[in-house]
Amino acid sequence: MTHQRLRVFENVTGHFACSPDGRSLVVALPERWIELRDLESGAMRRRWLTDDALVELAWSPDGRFIAGIGSARREIHLWSAATGDRAGRFTVPVERVASMSFASCGKDATARLWPVNAPASERGWRQGRDPVAISSDGRFVATRSTEGLVQLGDVHKRRLHVLPPGPARHVLGFIGKAGVVATVERSDSEAPPLLQHWNPSGEAGGEAIAIPDVAPGRVSATGGAPAARLGAMAVGKAGLVVFDLVTGAIQQRLTWQRREVTWLQFSPNGLHLAAVSWPNRARLWHLGTNQPVADWAASEGVVQRLAFSADGGLLATAGDDNLISIWETAAGGRVAQLRGHKAEISALAFNPDGRTFASASLDHTLKLWHVPTWRELGTLRRDQLFTFLDFAGDEPTLFAGEYREALHLLHAPRSEDQSWPGFP
Repeated sequence: MTHQRLRVFENVTGHFACSPDGRSLVVALPERWIELRDLESGAMRRRWLTDDALVELAWSPDGRFIAGIGSARREIHLWSAATGDRAGRFTVPVERVASMSFASCGKDATARLWPVNAPASERGWRQGRDPVAISSDGRFVATRSTEGLVQLGDVHKRRLHVLPPGPARHVLGFIGKAGVVATVERSDSEAPPLLQHWNPSGEAGGEAIAIPDVAPGRVSATGGAPAARLGAMAVGKAGLVVFDLVTGAIQQRLTWQRREVTWLQFSPNGLHLAAVSWPNRARLWHLGTNQPVADWAASEGVVQRLAFSADGGLLATAGDDNLISIWETAAGGRVAQLRGHKAEISALAFNPDGRTFASASLDHTLKLWHVPTWRELGTLRRDQLFTFLDFAGDEPTLFAGEYREALHLLHAPRSEDQSWPGFP
């Protein structure tokens, strides 16, 4: 293959980005000028002055807007690509915005801008496995850092809010469609765990609720089923506590004489609860009968990810052996084992429509599988690591979170006959 140089642009010393249609180039110059140039002729189409030096530029997928990160990495600037007029400017309440990404979301295909926080204190995969929750309508997102810092984001309004400092908070999920998120925290091993609800603005939605009669010990794992109003936590070797996600009232206590529980996952309908004890022992309870359905070694390695299908009939488990196992919850038997990833599995998600299943791995790939044939539908490869997957919205969209980078919104194929779409 031969490569031909098409054009040389002189005096481009700042940041730049090409338009989605490949016809224009936007350049941020050190003198705080922004220039829009024709890629074919090199001619300058438009030029405007900004009040801040920019460190990154991006086009919206429809080519209507140009965004830039300010020099202090705390502000996002937005301009009309057609006129150069300012379309928006907002401050992101995080330590440092490292990158940003546009994505298409919703039936109106409106372009959304999502800034990404990257604290200098966090480096590498092992220090940053942040749980993320998406509201059922796909509008709100919550993240929790290793230091317990929780951020709430409104995808539609392009806003991020950081919750007040405090003990490490475990995100349990969004309650309803108003963007209210539930968290649980424990200031020390003797204090009662506190259930707290937070509004999208980052303000507490009332007083914290003490969950009574919980044995002393560290909270090692949590889980939530917002649609069923249930939360769960594992406390030391004292077992598991299932509680009301709104009132904090204890609903059930489950005993499991194992080592520390490292993972909890509810089925969406709240009928099943799966738990993993390090390294790979899994147990499945039917909460209607308060009895275990199955107890098995779920992996040859360390189990680190669980996911239920929408109806709770299937449970996926995966870990550092690069394999994904699919189990029936009715009897606990394995129905499929998926091979294809070349490294540890980092995220799993079932599509609510029951037709597809998504997985991500440290091999920098995201795979989509057909249910129930379990045939691989396609693979996406990225330089960054995918650490979060979830389907949300009226027409389920796959939210794919890259480690400390962008949150992508993807429309997944609905059948074996459809191809995998590209990234926004």
